[in-house]
Amino acid sequence: MESRSRPTPTIWLGCAVVALAVLVAVPALGQPSAKARAYGLYVEGRKAFRAANYSRALENLARSFALDPRPTVAYDIALCHRALAQYRSSIASFQRYLKLRGATLRTWERKKVESLVSEMERKLCPLTVDAEPAGATVKVDGQGVGTAPLPGPVSVDPGRRVVEVTRDGFYPVSQTVEVADGQSLHVTIKLEQRVRFGVLVVISAAPGATVVIGGGSPQPLPLSERLPEGEYQLKVVAPNHLPQEQRVTVTSDDVTSVEVVLVPAAAPVLVAKVPVTAPVEQPPPVYRRAWFWVTLGAVAVAAGAAGGYLGYRSRSGDSFDRSLQLR
Repeated sequence: MESRSRPTPTIWLGCAVVALAVLVAVPALGQPSAKARAYGLYVEGRKAFRAANYSRALENLARSFALDPRPTVAYDIALCHRALAQYRSSIASFQRYLKLRGATLRTWERKKVESLVSEMERKLCPLTVDAEPAGATVKVDGQGVGTAPLPGPVSVDPGRRVVEVTRDGFYPVSQTVEVADGQSLHVTIKLEQRVRFGVLVVISAAPGATVVIGGGSPQPLPLSERLPEGEYQLKVVAPNHLPQEQRVTVTSDDVTSVEVVLVPAAAPVLVAKVPVTAPVEQPPPVYRRAWFWVTLGAVAVAAGAAGGYLGYRSRSGDSFDRSLQLR
């Protein structure tokens, strides 16, 4: 009987590897390579360019260049931008073309490109943007051109341009301007600071308490008020209590609560007011007056005279009576 040899494990492994390679390769054979796709997009772009559909042409050529960055494609992209009056982008694409060609670029080709670039540079518009505050970001057509203050004018394409200025803490400003070929334009944009608010709550246990915020009008407590963020001076007063002043900081999107404790004032001491009158001038004593001594002297004289008279009369009367009796 004839003996048959069995396949060894090595042979089986080799067959499996070959089969796997075939399975992987078969789908790939049905897909075009990146260069093939790039070429197809390039052809479509050229067709759209000849049909004056420059936007469609630019789209296809840009996709082609992303797959296979060839100098010819960069040159055609520059022509599309030029046809769309996108001179800045066209100049950038021509410069990319010159870089890709390098030493292979012939003199007449370089002169042609440089002539096109010079022509477009004359059509660019110097746009001066004065923006405030300092440090604000300035964009033209969505592309950043620097921060304020800008060192000088910005070259922009003619047509409708959108200038944007933004900065944290400020409201953004967007302004649309129209510029013609080679026209100079000056734009001034000043940002307004964004106001952020918080809530201030002030309470006090003192009856009839009121609060004055930053020199405003008195408001009864308890108080809950929405205020811009920042520092405020509070003054809380109440009847029969000592006033209290303090500073508080209101933060945005938050509630700041302040409880003010007022100290009772001491009871007032009532003092009776005595009316103030002019001093009354007291008369000098009687004995210091001249008339007193004159009167006193006169009285003394009169008393002496009366006494003498009475004595004389008394004596003379007795003699008279006795004389009558003798008769």
